[in-house]
Amino acid sequence: MVTSQLACDEARRNIDIKYPECLPEIDKLIKDIRIIPHTAQLSCPLELPNKDKPIFLAAMQCGATHLLTGDLTHFGPFMNKAPETQGILIQTVSEFLLSLIE
Repeated sequence: MVTSQLACDEARRNIDIKYPECLPEIDKLIKDIRIIPHTAQLSCPLELPNKDKPIFLAAMQCGATHLLTGDLTHFGPFMNKAPETQGILIQTVSEFLLSLIE
């Protein structure tokens, strides 16, 4: 499993706000995840808001086959369109899990 530094930081912030008692457990889980640092050098091939471009670029940079997100507002137009998204299948977590059992 891989995540971007930006997504990792955002998840920690959100958990700290909503469930601060869970931070130690999250920190343990993060140790088992490869974190891709933010890179400003790459140009994003998708029309995304600036805050979301590093998420897609991290997926490209590590050669991900899937990008799982709950952000339907910005990533929704690109979901399940791997030929249009550099071969990366963008899905919600539930879509991904359902595809495993089908």
